[in-house]
Amino acid sequence: MSLVSKEISPFGESIYSWKGRRQASFYNPHAEAADWWIKSRRAGLDPKSYFVLGVGSGFHIRRLLCECTANIVIIDSRAELMAAVKGDFNWNPERVSFSGCSNLSQLKKDSAVASSIKQGSFLVLDHTVSQVLDGAFFNEARSWLVARNWKALAWQRKLRGLPSGVGDRAFESAGPLLTIKDLDFAMPDATLSALTEMIT
Repeated sequence: MSLVSKEISPFGESIYSWKGRRQASFYNPHAEAADWWIKSRRAGLDPKSYFVLGVGSGFHIRRLLCECTANIVIIDSRAELMAAVKGDFNWNPERVSFSGCSNLSQLKKDSAVASSIKQGSFLVLDHTVSQVLDGAFFNEARSWLVARNWKALAWQRKLRGLPSGVGDRAFESAGPLLTIKDLDFAMPDATLSALTEMIT
């Protein structure tokens, strides 16, 4: 039995549900997506990529496409829902990638994720409606993408062709959690994103 269902809104829009939970507003998904962007955006930052944690019904992703020129990587553990949303709209494959990852190992091996990390600046945006039934995975994914522990930072440095930090005295003497000073030393372009994440 499918875990995904689709309803057509009064305005002819496809609204998907996952395990009976709607992934967007039935009556005004575009207004909801606009509100999501207002709450999610980081004023003054112009990253090369966005990681969006949660595919929803795709309206927030469409809004993001209108608001930026960056590449967008959608990460979601629900392959069936991702396939439905991917097939429902004419996505630009040069800007939008769908990464179906259900665990950290898959996330770390995903080519779209790796490519965006290699490009340099990126931001991570949450779609909370998408995350309700699989919060543990999304929390772990976010933690690794924002590199808030040493293993995640070493992984990102390796992807960028930098020494992982293993054997480096500065890395070995550090505690288990990263500070802004640690980030500034190890990967300066990540510092502004980390500070923004902390204050928004």
